This record gives sequence, structure tokens and C-alpha cells, in this order.
Amino acid sequence: MKSASKAETYSFIQNSPFSIGESDLVAYLDESRLDPRLMEVCVEFIRDFWYILDPKLLNRKAKASQFPFMIKAAAILVLSYCGPESGQAAVQFTRWMKEAITGIKDPAPQFLYVGVIPIGSKMATRTLHEAIPELLNHNLVEAHLPFNKGIPKDIKDEAWARSRFGIEALKAHYASQVKSLKVNHSNSSIEKITGANRMFVSKILNNKLNGISLEYLMKAAEAAQSIS
Repeated sequence: MKSASKAETYSFIQNSPFSIGESDLVAYLDESRLDPRLMEVCVEFIRDFWYILDPKLLNRKAKASQFPFMIKAAAILVLSYCGPESGQAAVQFTRWMKEAITGIKDPAPQFLYVGVIPIGSKMATRTLHEAIPELLNHNLVEAHLPFNKGIPKDIKDEAWARSRFGIEALKAHYASQVKSLKVNHSNSSIEKITGANRMFVSKILNNKLNGISLEYLMKAAEAAQSIS
């Protein structure tokens, strides 16, 4: 999606959420420093689909990115402003977030977005005075919550996804069990453990599940779980 227009990128994230992998999200968050609308789309993706991403893999990808602190900013905003869709959603999200942002340092004090607010302008002064406290605590300055129309809505969970997306959510669930192997195993080792071929392992690790059947993913997940 690197050559896609901004509108196409927003649409892809919103309409194909189960195709977004850890590397994709980190890349989009890096780009969002220049694009507040993209930040909004990324934050809402995390709010609604955090559970399809492995937090340890996400953490590893974020630490290797240009702006590691962006995943921290996004997750903190979801936790701080979004209520739970279910009784356990907030608890589960909090646990996931801690793994996703562990060891990621705060940046030097700066605006969240680059090239959006002129330094020394009235807008900059107003943004500083109205800065979101939860971001300011981590040295980031921005006054507007990155949610559509400023409405945070609720944190979603897998139960919500299964009721709405059916087989796509199930495929993502089983793929996540295979992806959990990546923390301690190489791709070739995952191939041996699951019986999946190289191409399918690569697709599963990147949430590119088109062309892979639910049954295939279930068998791979069962093999993955047998050694955990």
C-alpha cells in the first residue's frame, strides 16, 4: 500500500482490518506523524482490532521503527478515552498494551505531528495550553483526540468481532496462535512445527490470510499450541 493515495490507505485499513499485520501498523503509525487523519484511523483500528496483533511482535517491530513512541501514544489514548465493549475488554486490552509498549521510551518533548502546526504560531500556543494530559505526560503535545468526530467509542474484543465478521475473525484467531511462535522460533522452525509451507507461514505471520482456508489455519494452530 506504499504507492496508494491517502484516501486509499484509510479505506484499506478500515475495510480490510484483518489484513493488517504488526509491520503494517507500525509503518502506518510512522506515517501518521505527518497525517493526523491517518493517526485517527490507526487509533480506531487499535481500539477495534488490537487482539489480532501479537503484542510481543508488535513491540519488536515498534522498537525497530522510526518513531517507536507512536504505538505508545495510540494505545494510551485508547485506554484513557475508550470504554469497554464488555466487562473483560478493558482488562484484556490493558494486559495487551503493557506487552506492546514495554521498554519503549518517551521521546524528547515535541508535538505529536510534524509539519502540521507552525512553531511559534498562535495555533502552537493554543495546542500547548489545550494539550491532552495523557500525551503530555509522555512528552507529546496535541490538543485533539484522534477519533472520528472526537468520539472515542468503546474498546472492542474478539466476541464482538466474531459476531460481526464471522469467518474472518475466526481465521485471525487461529493465525494469532501460529504467530505467537515467532517470538521464540524462526520461520523455518514454524514451518516444521505447523506443517505449513514457506509461503503460507509468511502470509500468516503478516495477517495476509486470503487464500488460506479456516481448516488449514485450525490445523496449523493446533500444532502450534501442542508445543506451548
